[in-house]
Amino acid sequence: MNCDHFTTLTGMRCEPVPTRDGSAVIAVMTPFTFADGDGIEMFAEQVGGQFRLFDEGLTLLHLHSVGIRLGDRRRWQPLRKAVQPHGVTLTDDGVLEGWAPLAEPGVGFARFTSALLSLAAWER
Repeated sequence: MNCDHFTTLTGMRCEPVPTRDGSAVIAVMTPFTFADGDGIEMFAEQVGGQFRLFDEGLTLLHLHSVGIRLGDRRRWQPLRKAVQPHGVTLTDDGVLEGWAPLAEPGVGFARFTSALLSLAAWER
């Protein structure tokens, strides 16, 4: 097996994302979906000695697009409760964000993926 084969088998792939400041950010496309079939995506970057995963607000945008009212930030509380056990936060800007030391990026990836899947389950 090689990385290309693994990508084919798992449905996971990543692509570099152009940024205004030239920082290195990648988009990770997962095989996971929300109830309506929309894909669950995330972004990753290195910030200092940390590995940051985030969704750039796409999860809230998705939930809003399927009719879940999220205009008032007080309505975000169930979302915050769903992701908190995974060490992920929902910022006041509506971005899901998780951090891990560079030495353990897999732990951060697992936690962030678990948080996104818990929101997909919450949506269902």
